[in-house]
Amino acid sequence: MAATFSSTVRNQVQNARDMADDAMERASEAAARLQQDVDYLKRYLTTNASGMATAANDQLRNFGFGAEVVQQVAGTQASKLQRILFRQAARHPIGAIGVAALAGVLIGIYYARQAREPAPAAPYVRRRRSED
Repeated sequence: MAATFSSTVRNQVQNARDMADDAMERASEAAARLQQDVDYLKRYLTTNASGMATAANDQLRNFGFGAEVVQQVAGTQASKLQRILFRQAARHPIGAIGVAALAGVLIGIYYARQAREPAPAAPYVRRRRSED
């Protein structure tokens, strides 16, 4: 009976080790996927931010505002926001990971919906026959 109990305990310990190894492997894979999502989000936001800045600059020129002044103020505000975000991420790293994960999930849901929805059809345009 003692041998059976001992082998049962050994089996349970081995099962627990296997489960722990499996959990560590899954956590490592999830962390790698999260890092990829964060990198993608960073590239996406950087690319779109420069495009939006160019468009805004063009609009300001069209209205005759001093684009340089507005750009300088916007740059100052953006750098302040960046410092605040980095400070918060340093103070609360788990929260920063959670926000990044939430952003990744929301972006994933957005793109999944776009992939499911068919592109809108071109509106039907009735052409007049030209009289020759």
